[in-house]
Amino acid sequence: MNKSNVTFNFLFFLLCINGLLMGQQSFEITHLEGNAKVQRSQKRSWEELTLGKELYDNDIVETFFQTRLILSFGDNNILILGSNSKLLLNIVEKEENGQTVHDVSVTLFAGGVFAKAVSKCFISIYTANAVATTGDGAISAIVEEKTGETGFQVLGGNVKTRNIAQQDALNLVSGQTTMIFPGKEPTAPLYITYRHVTVLKHFFGNEYIENELASAGIQPTSDHTSTNRKSFTDGFMAGKPGVGRVEGGFQKRTFTLNRIYESILADQNENEKEYSPITKPGQIFDNRATIEFTTSFARANGSFFPAFILKPSYSLPFLNIGLRFSVAANYEQLGVHQFSEPSGFLDLIDYAETGFPIADRKGFLKFSLGGIKDYTLGKGIVVNNYTNINPYSLFHPMGLTGKFILEEIETNIFVADFM
Repeated sequence: MNKSNVTFNFLFFLLCINGLLMGQQSFEITHLEGNAKVQRSQKRSWEELTLGKELYDNDIVETFFQTRLILSFGDNNILILGSNSKLLLNIVEKEENGQTVHDVSVTLFAGGVFAKAVSKCFISIYTANAVATTGDGAISAIVEEKTGETGFQVLGGNVKTRNIAQQDALNLVSGQTTMIFPGKEPTAPLYITYRHVTVLKHFFGNEYIENELASAGIQPTSDHTSTNRKSFTDGFMAGKPGVGRVEGGFQKRTFTLNRIYESILADQNENEKEYSPITKPGQIFDNRATIEFTTSFARANGSFFPAFILKPSYSLPFLNIGLRFSVAANYEQLGVHQFSEPSGFLDLIDYAETGFPIADRKGFLKFSLGGIKDYTLGKGIVVNNYTNINPYSLFHPMGLTGKFILEEIETNIFVADFM
């Protein structure tokens, strides 16, 4: 192969990579107050978010105390994440009536999200028990993490809401709200009250919510005009420790979060240790191939027996694999243990992970083979922080975990010892 062919092939490779990157849909961070982080698709580590960064399909985003994150996509469509919120982002392009439309799905695990469809987009918001869809509206969703109770508030346009296990949808128009409880149909639509507005401002900011209410011509109603039905703010605020009812029907906390955090920080400064614990270092470079080397010592009968472990790993778009080579000493010599069964050879595999979208990117399938650490199912009711790794043993059981997601269906499996 001559030099000109090499140059041509390299340029063709760069054009292909550039085409893939340009074709990948993304969300742009246009505003960030506070701290937020993202776990990229196919990665296990988290990275801090900064203004100007982009988020992509299957990214998981988490915000923290007093944080507000604004994302834009397409033609002026936006998403706003409130404080202490966590969600999964999905975005694809599709052809509809001869034009390109952004199809965005947001899975809200905790906290609050506000979505506004301005042009050429279709937005769906999923929670554990509810789903809301719109192509021309502005909607906020607040979810109670422990119970899954979900409140939807429409600040413009038309929105369809339903329980995730049911087919019939409830139509909401601008200025209406509903609550969805586990196994129940959406409550009858109510008008947005001042208590709703108070909660929305807490998550998404005073100025922005005021502007949205003004542009939509929404006038909040008095809390006393609502029926006795359990409302959105009742589920979110009432009955919680430290919350009391005051004159006018508003909910007011009997303590301030700032004073609580101030006390926590003061206690940490007073009682903090004078040394920093040794932690596992993070990955310095974002390379596909890595090599990890660890060593440990065991003491028995007054003698020390060393062990050395080498862990090379490599990442592909569809597969991540890591190997583990152990060399240990006993009372006779330092060497590699001999294997006589297939399980012994499989112990050389530290981990193997694969995952890929299915059903036109509406679902996802993932499998992980290797040691299991801190595995939880059903919020700890089924399995709580299960670990099959013994830190004092050179040999690890070969565990298997799997996850299948298709629209509203999610299935998780695990096997403690595959062999």
